[in-house]
Amino acid sequence: MKHGPTFFPVSLLAFLAAAPVGAQDTGERGPLRCISLSSIDRTEVIDNQTIAFYLTGGRVYLNRLGRACRNLGRNRPFSYRTMTGQLCAIDTITVIEDFGASAMPGDTCGLGEFVPTDEEEIEVLKGEVEAVEVEPEEVEVEDEDQVEDQAETGAETGVEAPAGAGTGADL
Repeated sequence: MKHGPTFFPVSLLAFLAAAPVGAQDTGERGPLRCISLSSIDRTEVIDNQTIAFYLTGGRVYLNRLGRACRNLGRNRPFSYRTMTGQLCAIDTITVIEDFGASAMPGDTCGLGEFVPTDEEEIEVLKGEVEAVEVEPEEVEVEDEDQVEDQAETGAETGVEAPAGAGTGADL
C-alpha cells in the first residue's frame, strides 16, 4: 500500500508553532534552543562552523554548528526550512552552491544552540579586531620547603635588610 504525504490542518500547524520547544527566544540571556523566524533580522557567516543571527531589538546570537560545514563561509548563502515558525538546534542549514548561472543545494549541517553575544565578540571572531591578550608576568617563587628550612636553621635568604634595620640581636 502506497502512502502519500500527510497534511496537517492549518489550526494544528498554528498550535505546533506556538508550542514550547525547550528554551525559546524570551529575551533571557542564556543559550536558546530555538529562535523565532520572525525575529531574525539578518545572518552572517563567520566561518565554516559559526553563524551570527542578528535579531530584532539588537540581540545577537552565535550558533556553532555541531561540525565544520564544508563550503560554508563568508559571502556564501545558506538556506533552512522549518515547519514550526522557529529555527531550533535540531534543525539544519543547507549551503547554496553557486555555479554561475545556476545554484544548487550543497552540504547540509546541523545547528547548535543559540548563544548570546555582542558585536565586539563577533568582530574578534571575524578577525577584524585583534583580541586583547595579556602577557603573563614571570614571577620567581622560592621553593616553600627551602624557605621553611632556611627560617628554621637561621640561614640567610639572600635578602638584605634595609640600611639602619637591626637584626633584633642589638636590642
